[in-house]
Amino acid sequence: MVISDVMLWRKKNMSVVLLGSRPSPPPLPEFHRTEAMTKEASKLLRIHLNKLFQVSHDIAMGRDSELFIKVAISLFLISFIGSLVDFQTLCHTGKGLVVMTVPTFYERYEVYIDISLLLIYNRAKELYLRFQIWAHPENEKLS
Repeated sequence: MVISDVMLWRKKNMSVVLLGSRPSPPPLPEFHRTEAMTKEASKLLRIHLNKLFQVSHDIAMGRDSELFIKVAISLFLISFIGSLVDFQTLCHTGKGLVVMTVPTFYERYEVYIDISLLLIYNRAKELYLRFQIWAHPENEKLS
């Protein structure tokens, strides 16, 4: 009995022959994207990328000097801190800081944080319902 268990465990093909055929895998769900959905997504991506390129161009040309200085200082600080420690140590230190500070801030500002999170949740729920109606116009009565 033990030998047959070991043989069936070690050689999967032999176990299929001895025990019968494999069960068929569950069918994969079909994903449908309409051309309108794809065009809308590419349009939104194009708009956001153009805004990013415009801001980057303004920073590079010196038109927005305040933002240029903020970006330069941020990149310098990231480079300086990165030269002092490796990535794993930085992640562990950041995790420790978050674990120590977030509960303190939450206790102090609990009411404001709860109100803000409730507003964000309601807005996300509204956007999700809008997306569902937009993606599936045949089911306009969603709750």
